[in-house]
Amino acid sequence: MFKYLTLLTLGLGLAMAPMTTPTPAAANPACGSTLPSNATTTLTAGQFCASGHGYVMGVNSVLNCDGYKIEGNYQTDTWGIRVTDKTSGEIKNCVVRQWTRGLLLEDSKNISVHDNVFRYNSQYGAMITGDGSA
Repeated sequence: MFKYLTLLTLGLGLAMAPMTTPTPAAANPACGSTLPSNATTTLTAGQFCASGHGYVMGVNSVLNCDGYKIEGNYQTDTWGIRVTDKTSGEIKNCVVRQWTRGLLLEDSKNISVHDNVFRYNSQYGAMITGDGSA
């Protein structure tokens, strides 16, 4: 469906240009999803995972929670965000809560983790482990 915007062009009278309706933002990825590689995922709402895990970072993924929560259900041996064997990526603006481990970062390097809150996780807010992990 097109709407039209009237434009005034100097010396040429009026012209009609089509305008498209904006596409709504995509829904959040499902709990347990691997985020797309070489792409930025921005949450559009809080994410509650009644069972299982939160998100797995893809290769060179950026996760921008935009201040929204990734929230678990206090289940045993779960994580909110997992980064394994990656050489770059970014996690920002997240509130990660109610997991066994809020962030599990293992055997990875050049991962930027900033402006996040890890709260009410039963074992670790952020667990960083493995050779080269920093």
